[in-house]
Amino acid sequence: MQTEERRKILIVDDDPMVLKVIRSYLKDSYKVYCIRSGEEALKFLSMQIPDVVLLDYMMPGMDGPEVFRRIQEDERTQGIPVFFMTAVTDRDRVLECMEMNPEEYLVKPVSSSKLLKKLSDLFEKES
Repeated sequence: MQTEERRKILIVDDDPMVLKVIRSYLKDSYKVYCIRSGEEALKFLSMQIPDVVLLDYMMPGMDGPEVFRRIQEDERTQGIPVFFMTAVTDRDRVLECMEMNPEEYLVKPVSSSKLLKKLSDLFEKES
């Protein structure tokens, strides 16, 4: 029996297939929440604080960088580690994103082993 509460991961991506795949990687080890827009993500974060956010870069409406800026500006959420997960590899966009200091910048498709290792490393570093 597991005594420690499972860590919570919020996945924010407008592609339902990406949400399904990433959720399948994580659901056995973590409590996973899937959100399809930046606006919904901010609403979720106003009610609940996950241990990490996996954030898509390109989404309609509010994009990933804007969501990340808002997470960093809010005292309640600014300490949440954010992993950008994106197909964006354009040098200028990647550099702009890295200047924001996300915890990770992962290029899709992300393998389950790589994602699980990055999360495990993050949580070991925290404890």
